[in-house]
Amino acid sequence: MHECCGLHHIKEKAWPFQDQHHAADACATMFGRQESCFGAWRRDEQVYAGLLLLVAVVSFLIKVSFIVLLLCSFAPLN
Repeated sequence: MHECCGLHHIKEKAWPFQDQHHAADACATMFGRQESCFGAWRRDEQVYAGLLLLVAVVSFLIKVSFIVLLLCSFAPLN
């Protein structure tokens, strides 16, 4: 879990949202956080995208290897 507040900076779209009872920096004040969430979320998204790509490539290689194995096993021997 990320220790952050806000999207691009700590006051933007941070919970609790700004209203008559909460200031714009309520999240940073309440939780003592000084970092926005965008960078951490972006890193996580890139890691998960890379893992998803890795799964797709491994799955493709397994399928190709099974096809090659099947074609080689049914090939006539001379």
